[in-house]
Amino acid sequence: MKKTLQIIKTKEFVILATIFVVILIYVLFFKPNPKIRVDLNKLRGIEPVSALTIEAPDEIDGVGKNFLVEIRLNTQNNYVNAVQSYLIFDSNVLEVVKTDTTNSFCKFYPENVFSNISGYVKLSCGTPYPGFNGTNKVQVIEFYPKAIKNTTLSLSGESMVLANDGKGTNLLRDLPNKEIKIKAGL
Repeated sequence: MKKTLQIIKTKEFVILATIFVVILIYVLFFKPNPKIRVDLNKLRGIEPVSALTIEAPDEIDGVGKNFLVEIRLNTQNNYVNAVQSYLIFDSNVLEVVKTDTTNSFCKFYPENVFSNISGYVKLSCGTPYPGFNGTNKVQVIEFYPKAIKNTTLSLSGESMVLANDGKGTNLLRDLPNKEIKIKAGL
């Protein structure tokens, strides 16, 4: 009788432990947007590639010499329907001359504005189903340097790259920034 009770308790423990492990695996790996998510790439030591990058020169030779900054997209083999790029800059050091989206994958632009007073360039754009897959120059921004100083361009936390996966998963893992040194020109 004692052996039978012990076998039953052991079976109950194994069943409960199995249920606990299954629930734990579901919560950590499969539940949509859990508060605690295990990033398998980080566990494997693979650094995620940011879906948006800021490409700009490291140095500018002098005030008054315009330069270009590119906001580039890498969909990381996913189909993307929408991009929201909010670039922040120091309006005491830089001034936006113009922005260009001619080569962008986007077909519609609900937001494409900049402010030289507040120091931002905001772009929200998208394309219909099935979306875009690959790399693309989403926006080119022409800046006018106003001061000899180091300055930083950065993407704000409002920036997003939304996948066409039925959930609108944000593929933007990092918020990149770019430091630019404006030197005294001849």
